[in-house]
Amino acid sequence: MGSVWLRFELNEAAAANAYTITSANDFSERDPIDWSLKGSNDGTNWTILDSRAGELFDQRFQLRVFRISNKVAYKFYQLDITRVRSGGTMQMADWSVNREEVK
Repeated sequence: MGSVWLRFELNEAAAANAYTITSANDFSERDPIDWSLKGSNDGTNWTILDSRAGELFDQRFQLRVFRISNKVAYKFYQLDITRVRSGGTMQMADWSVNREEVK
């Protein structure tokens, strides 16, 4: 599998401090395992906000939350998936970028 990317463009820049990925319904082999989350204000120049390697989803439709230390507001967020568990097909049910309240 080559690299796959997913991108959000927000109406207004916002500082995200968490993101979620939800595994899909069928084969765990299609789950993303290595990725990076990036932020940009122009859609061309990107800053790496988080990188993960060897992440596993134990269940189907499993929602996982990844917290990041980001205080910069970005208009674009991009998830670059560089490897799946095995094979050449990637699948996931959902991806979101969030601003969580800090307690």
